Amino acid sequence: MSDLTNSLINATYKKLIQVSSSGNEGISGTLTNVQTGDGTNTALQLATNAAQIDGTLFVGQTFGVSGDASVAGGLAIANKVCASAYYGDGSNLTGLTFSGDVSVSSLIVTNNATIGGNVTIGGNIMVSGGEIQVKNGGTQSNIKLYCESGNAHYAALQAPPHSSFSGNITITLPPTVTLLVTIKLDTDTSPLNVNPVRLEPSP
Repeated sequence: MSDLTNSLINATYKKLIQVSSSGNEGISGTLTNVQTGDGTNTALQLATNAAQIDGTLFVGQTFGVSGDASVAGGLAIANKVCASAYYGDGSNLTGLTFSGDVSVSSLIVTNNATIGGNVTIGGNIMVSGGEIQVKNGGTQSNIKLYCESGNAHYAALQAPPHSSFSGNITITLPPTVTLLVTIKLDTDTSPLNVNPVRLEPSP
């Protein structure tokens, strides 16, 4: 706070804060500009039941809202957002970008979603579109299927190397319960190594 002791009014009036008014009036139920002593409006408007800031608001510590909050422009949040409930269909929520952690109990994305990092899903995954594409950054794509004992082992399905391709291939599974047999031909005279894999229908 400025110290105005022994200062002349004409040398200090700009440091004073006043409410824009045509008479000797204070704060009312209508938003009124808060001005400096020379009549320059600040970004703040006050009323007995409301406050409005037309510029940038920076809060260095905790900021609490006990009632409703309305944001007409953009809202950037660099840290976490916690809400006990969200109301509305979310149809106007577009172009959301999150730089921190996001935790939700249910997430529905009707258009495209791009995720730059890893995604861990604790439940099941259902793909309704009918196609899964596994691309990579320079190594053969694979899918690892782990065993039931602490995920100690896995069996991986892996794409062949680029040099082995002569075009795209499609492997179609048989329509009935059967054995898929993989045969490995050794370079010496040892017998064939046959590893059967049994396909069971889902319950």
